[in-house]
Amino acid sequence: MGRKKATKTLSSYFPHDSNARNDERLVNVRMKHGPAGYGVYFMLVERLREDPEYMSVVDYNLIAFDLRIDASLAKSIIRDFGLFAFTVDPERGECFYSESLRQRMARKDEITAKRKAASALGVSVRQENREKTKTTETSNQMVAETQPNGAPNGSEKRTKGKESKVKENSTSSPYVEEAHAAKPLRNADAGDEAASVAPSAGGGSKDKSDFDLAAFARYFNETMAAHGAQIPQVRSIPPNSKRAAFVRARLKEHGKEALAQVVQNAAKLSFYNGGGAR
Repeated sequence: MGRKKATKTLSSYFPHDSNARNDERLVNVRMKHGPAGYGVYFMLVERLREDPEYMSVVDYNLIAFDLRIDASLAKSIIRDFGLFAFTVDPERGECFYSESLRQRMARKDEITAKRKAASALGVSVRQENREKTKTTETSNQMVAETQPNGAPNGSEKRTKGKESKVKENSTSSPYVEEAHAAKPLRNADAGDEAASVAPSAGGGSKDKSDFDLAAFARYFNETMAAHGAQIPQVRSIPPNSKRAAFVRARLKEHGKEALAQVVQNAAKLSFYNGGGAR
């Protein structure tokens, strides 16, 4: 029968020299205590490996109980052969540790720290990519909801020689007009954005949620025009329309500032500036 594959992980493993038994200090241990002393030494090292700081309190009775040995044997292995170093911990009192074990564990801890850092960076990058994708999708949906047939004005083919003008017919939305037929719009600066998207302080038409849809429509048109977006202009957003419901849903989900940012991101997309592709 083949040997069973080891199931122990690296976290519970500590390397040691294959010829440790020939170390002068361990030869002295074996001479005085025999193979039992050699075994006790490595059980002590295992106890140190299990501690987060790779050291143990000097308590011979406790160690003897743990290893099922005599306390005098535990004390002899720890004290008499120079196998361990000693320190005083402010919280734990006198402790002992193995220099060689700490050196080996330092290499392992360094690898573990690098892997954790790489994993955290990977999570951060994936989260950032998800947020960017979500913003782009919301921007695309927002623009699609504010133009006829879901297509930007710049991508429509026009018959040569025909005059471009506003027409109300079965193929155009009653809520938009061609961008080139609209009056020149002023550029919306950072100060105007908050005032346009936020509800009016007094007067003006407000819907049942107290969000000024007319102000949002003006902000949308001005932002698109400021970035040269070739899409039809929003004439109005009736309070009970699907478009109004969409805007309120985005407002509830993202808030005013994020909603304004979505409009700005959409206006900057090359697709809406005659780029021809998303």
